[in-house]
Amino acid sequence: MRNGLPKDWQTVKLEDLCERITVGHVGPMADKYVEAGIPFLRSQNIQPFRLDMSDVKYIDDDFHRQLKKSAIEPGDVVVVRTGYPGTACVVPYKLSVANCADLVIIKPSKDLDSWFLATIFNSSWGRGTVAGKLVGVAQQHFNIGAARQMKIHKPPLATQRKIAGVLGAYDELIENNRRRIEILEEMARRLYREWFVQFRFPGHAHVPLTDSPLGKIPKGWEVKTPDKLLSDHIGGGWGQEEPDEKHSDAAYVIRGTDIPETRRLDIAFCPRRYHAPSNLRSRKLNAGDIVIEVSGGGKDQAVGRSLLVNSVLLSRFDGDVICASFCKRVQVDAGAISPLLFWLHLNEIYDDGRIKQYQVQSTGIKNFQFAVFLEKEQFVVPPRPLQTRFDEQVGPMIESVTNLGVRNVVLRKTRDLLLPRLISGELDVSELPIEVEARVE
Repeated sequence: MRNGLPKDWQTVKLEDLCERITVGHVGPMADKYVEAGIPFLRSQNIQPFRLDMSDVKYIDDDFHRQLKKSAIEPGDVVVVRTGYPGTACVVPYKLSVANCADLVIIKPSKDLDSWFLATIFNSSWGRGTVAGKLVGVAQQHFNIGAARQMKIHKPPLATQRKIAGVLGAYDELIENNRRRIEILEEMARRLYREWFVQFRFPGHAHVPLTDSPLGKIPKGWEVKTPDKLLSDHIGGGWGQEEPDEKHSDAAYVIRGTDIPETRRLDIAFCPRRYHAPSNLRSRKLNAGDIVIEVSGGGKDQAVGRSLLVNSVLLSRFDGDVICASFCKRVQVDAGAISPLLFWLHLNEIYDDGRIKQYQVQSTGIKNFQFAVFLEKEQFVVPPRPLQTRFDEQVGPMIESVTNLGVRNVVLRKTRDLLLPRLISGELDVSELPIEVEARVE
């Protein structure tokens, strides 16, 4: 060991290990986007170790040629400058031509493995190092000058690839689970729309349509407002850090900010707070409850996100769970509508933007007008036997989604515990039979 590092490791400035370190295009873009063309990556497309292409923008060939400096190629490492600075991933082979805005672009030399470098940035050490080098007043960012001067620990290339291989195995499992989650969610959404929006449910050919306040619906179905479908609803409670004579029982708290990944709640980030016993009795979450965010939302997100609580989710906590004060716990009348169907309706109006009609904003905070929602929103409610048949098909899908989401929590936690020990040389990988020539997919 030398200076706490294995003897064949070096501490080197990043600029001495890279062919190019530059920055993506910085400037107005609203009038430059086209329907299809060259993918144009932004900060929101960069996730730890992977690209998220769900909201990617495009530019035309002419503009792409004008932005030669910000063109990216497979094997480049792209790093977020603002928002979540330091988040990094490798540009995959399948993205043969692309451009980007406001990202640090790094082209490693032959002595530096791209995935190893992305690993450094995504580690707690990397995030902390980037955070200490941010500049700017109104909006802090990670600039290329800081990136060039950043010092990293560089093991031999074979060791870099073995470290990337170990962590890559976790990333591959996480990504596979994420894809399975997306498939299951899409199957659930499509089946919901097929049966209850387009009315192509089993046996629909033999059920005539009849007039309703929402237009033609199948005979025997009803249109009801939420206040006719709920048996109870109550606001959440926050609790406190330390116990006292009034707050002696602890419970985990689900917040609105935990709901963006709606069906795959990350239980690792749900804090535990102490509550009065009466608070736990009245607000404790049970399977079948629905949590609705009523205050908050994100910069580009509507308020009103929701979470269906099921037994699989509750089993992952080692204690009681309640929702936070900016949320509502909702319980449906099981004789009128299933929790799954009510929740999928909430997702449907959230996804298509209809939920925004119940949103108001004051002093920068978005609030969900729950009382208005209860009286104004209209549900098309099918007969209970058809709901049961739907639950039997879709319920197991949602439980699988929850299980996969929890597995990813465990995998990420294990990976993040290993990561700093690997990139510091604390864990020796020299004897591992892992060789990663190129992980650029």
